[in-house]
Amino acid sequence: MTDDGRFVLVGVGDYRDASWPRLRHVPASVNRLFRLFRALGYGHDLPELTTGGDWATITDRLRAWRSAGSRLVLYWTGHRCVDAGEHFLITSDSPATRLHGLQAITTRNLARFLAHQKFREVLILLDCCASGVAASRVAGQICEVLDHTSASGPERRYAVIASTRGYESAEDRVFAENLERVVQHGPEDRRWTEHDETIRSDELADVIGQILADSDAGTAYVALGAPVPALRSPLHPSATVPDEDVETKRLRAVEVDRHLVLSARGIEVGETGWYFCGRRRLMRRLITWLAEADRGLFVVTGSPGTGKSALLGRIATLSVPDLRTVAEAEGALNDTPNSELPPLGSVDLALSCRNKTLDDCLRAVADALDLPAGAPMTLVKG
Repeated sequence: MTDDGRFVLVGVGDYRDASWPRLRHVPASVNRLFRLFRALGYGHDLPELTTGGDWATITDRLRAWRSAGSRLVLYWTGHRCVDAGEHFLITSDSPATRLHGLQAITTRNLARFLAHQKFREVLILLDCCASGVAASRVAGQICEVLDHTSASGPERRYAVIASTRGYESAEDRVFAENLERVVQHGPEDRRWTEHDETIRSDELADVIGQILADSDAGTAYVALGAPVPALRSPLHPSATVPDEDVETKRLRAVEVDRHLVLSARGIEVGETGWYFCGRRRLMRRLITWLAEADRGLFVVTGSPGTGKSALLGRIATLSVPDLRTVAEAEGALNDTPNSELPPLGSVDLALSCRNKTLDDCLRAVADALDLPAGAPMTLVKG
């Protein structure tokens, strides 16, 4: 089964206003769903939003975004609140009181934005406190927008799954963990099996809700139109992943260059742990360039031993979901703000040229770009 589905992940875990508690598990939840949706064959749009951002950054990225396809999955995790009857999704610079639409993302504006995107089926996943109320509001506002638009085309369907009911508090990380587990392994009651190509949004919400009910939590589900066939089912034979996809190649490329990985950890061969420290200003500057630059070069120079490999190796290493998971599990990212984490998948090739021939380097570049055999010579001649 081929699919031109896309996914967008927005994870806001760090806040300038201390009244908003830091959500330290947000990066892990985003990383978890990044790996899940990539494995299902969906394309990742707006990767710079995986680490959240302020109101201007998020709205600018969404406004400039141009995409279309059969399906869109939008996952938003972070704080949410109601102020003067308006529902807001909190950005990194949102104040805790007297909110308005130029300080946080209103669910009304999000609904209008999604209603005008060129996707036939849209699944919205809200992993926030009191997101059950937001689910009803977003779905209702999408319906209102569609009722008053002159846009023509095939029937469009929307579904919202929220991580809690009503005004309950969302337990950090739990929703993403259970979503990943249910999609990858299927439900115990086998309401979808290896014979189903897709997973319906209503059934997905119900299964996750039953799991969360054991911990006095749950999900809220609202749909506009027939239930959205939300996700490809990895249990179906058509979902078999090719022998080596782009993400696997990226991981393999990083593993080959152990020099960069060890430098990122701040250790030598045979040692363990993560001891990288400092260079925070340059780290933020380079990550901003990765997220915002359309093209060009960013050159890092310095005398031997000043930490060039450590800096570049850390960015390359933490852009790979599997390696970031290792770093998180070992406590290497505790208290690391999102501004110092590269967008997942932002590095296509991490190559240390030490002790490599020109042919070695060209083949690594050709492999990362998925070029055919003989491409290294084409690169030289071109």
